[in-house]
Amino acid sequence: MASVSRAPEFDAAVESFGAYSRRLEQHFVANSVGEDEVEKRRAILLSAVGASTFSLLEDLIAPAAVGDKTFKELVKILVDHFEPQQSAIVSRFRFHSCTRDAGESVSSFSARLRKLAKPCKFQPGQLDEMLRDRLVCGIQHERLQSRLLSEPRLTLDTALEIAQAHESAAASAAELSGRSESSAVIGRVDGTPRRMVNDSRPALVNDSRRALVNDSRRALVNDSRPALVNDSRRALNCYACGAVGHTRAACRSRAESQRVRLLEEEEQPEPSVTPGTSQSGAAPHNDAYRPLSGSDARSGVF
Repeated sequence: MASVSRAPEFDAAVESFGAYSRRLEQHFVANSVGEDEVEKRRAILLSAVGASTFSLLEDLIAPAAVGDKTFKELVKILVDHFEPQQSAIVSRFRFHSCTRDAGESVSSFSARLRKLAKPCKFQPGQLDEMLRDRLVCGIQHERLQSRLLSEPRLTLDTALEIAQAHESAAASAAELSGRSESSAVIGRVDGTPRRMVNDSRPALVNDSRRALVNDSRRALVNDSRPALVNDSRRALNCYACGAVGHTRAACRSRAESQRVRLLEEEEQPEPSVTPGTSQSGAAPHNDAYRPLSGSDARSGVF
């Protein structure tokens, strides 16, 4: 009896159990395991599902044992657990809301639409029409969408053909444009100056000219300020000390002389005052003490 190769192990994080069961059927075909060999098929399934899935299966069929179920019964139990039936209304809402993602190819978008259409329970003759409409409405490209809508008898195959051709042409044009820009920047190898250098040179020249003009203006202003100050100071005359270069209010000599005079006045002692005399020692200016002159005596004025 020919030996059977090891079956692929199931990983719930990678694929659905329905897809795994279909892959397992191909394993049976490759190893010549017939449908009548139900016990052999069941044994291969239980050994390939993995430890966690095997433990889950025992919990799902308890109190029965896994040996009491046939291969098809075990597959149905696991499919119902990992892929519960979805509402057709919710599935169709997801299908009709699907749009192409940024950077997603037309082929990938078409495959995603077909996956979403599986639980929608569309009629066999209705599926292609729904896929075509969703492809046109969700393509997310205005020019391509206008091109598809201009077709009088647009089918799903025609829509895919036009969309893929447009995608390929856009990629080729972008590649050619990128090469043209790179060649223009690098320039020829015959000694011609590079375009990038030529484009940046006027900006550098203008910047250097502005810097020189600004520096010249600063130097002119800085050099002329002392001259202006000196000229204005030469026009000033002090009427207190007679010097040139400041005013009488700002004269230091005048302020110093005033301060010295005040100090001298404070240091002088006050003279003693006697009756009938003033502070200066002279007779007071009073007519009662004025001596009589001859004319006064003759006139009788006292």
